Amino acid sequence: MTRARNAGREPRSPTRRAQLQISFHFIFALIGGLLFLLFFFILIRSVVHTSEEGDTRGLSFKVESIIRTAAATPDTFTVTSLPTRDYRFVCEKDAEGVFSYVQVGQADVADQHALDHVPVFAPRSVEGDELFTLTRTWEAPFPIGSLMVVDNNRTRYVIVDSAGALVQEEPQSFIKEQNLAGFNMQPFSSAMLASYPDTGFDRYRFILFNGNPSAIPVALRDKSTALVVQRHDKGGTLTFYDELGTGIPSATASIVYYGDAMLLAAIFSHDTPSFLCNRGKAYERLDGALLILQRRLTDIKNQKPNPLPAEWNDCLKLYNSAAGLLQAFKGDPTGSFATAAASTPGGPLPALEQVNRRLLNKQDCPLIY
Repeated sequence: MTRARNAGREPRSPTRRAQLQISFHFIFALIGGLLFLLFFFILIRSVVHTSEEGDTRGLSFKVESIIRTAAATPDTFTVTSLPTRDYRFVCEKDAEGVFSYVQVGQADVADQHALDHVPVFAPRSVEGDELFTLTRTWEAPFPIGSLMVVDNNRTRYVIVDSAGALVQEEPQSFIKEQNLAGFNMQPFSSAMLASYPDTGFDRYRFILFNGNPSAIPVALRDKSTALVVQRHDKGGTLTFYDELGTGIPSATASIVYYGDAMLLAAIFSHDTPSFLCNRGKAYERLDGALLILQRRLTDIKNQKPNPLPAEWNDCLKLYNSAAGLLQAFKGDPTGSFATAAASTPGGPLPALEQVNRRLLNKQDCPLIY
């Protein structure tokens, strides 16, 4: 009866439970596959990121090594080939002091204290595949080491003379005497500045001796910065103008400078904060210079026989004079030299330079630095 009763029926379809099992198996397989792909992607990404970070750190270290090595050879111009990247030169100051380093691109993997003790005057960033460096000895008021100026072949420096502002020095002579021929330096007449053409450089830096940045062509201002120099004999004042694309900003407070070395440092600095930060490194060296001077004075006073020979008395007077001058600079925490007018012939800045040169020329005196 049962067979007869079921004889004309179709076979049963799979139950709902079997259907659900098949669906769950498919979902589990899909999730497992996605997890495997995700793990594989994370692993590859991690390897690539580690490799990129290692390359970036290596480039930062390479540039820092180039700068530290070049600093040991004053008055030397070098050209170094590098991978095409954006090299940023950072100098900032916090409550604990100055920290300075090279940052490659946007990656923050550099040693933040790699260049703390090396004054590096450079644009905000140097883009490209070459690095130009020039090491210059501080002549005054910091005859205590070297400074470094940095850029590359993508920046045009335009030195604009104005009615003999270089004190009887033509711009061509200024470039030659300061060993700047390796950089893209171009003398230009102030009368023709309004029509200065865009010659294809990534960045333009106008150095205006007694000039006005409003004369810079509007079409060039988006990629231009300017430095106005009021020059008086060996010193003068500096005024930085950056972000010219937003219009000519109001003049900021001028900075007193003394000596061609400090002028060159300003020419290669992007703005006032970077210039002051790196100049502060040289300023901090005064502590070490004072310690050396104090030891020299003690050594001279302890010399035998007594009384000291006349030449040692002369050395003692020179050292006392230099120590007093350096102590005065140390007492100016802002490093503004407000108490040492560079344009005053008898002021402390020229006096320090004179004392240092006398000591360097006096063979029987131990050197200060």
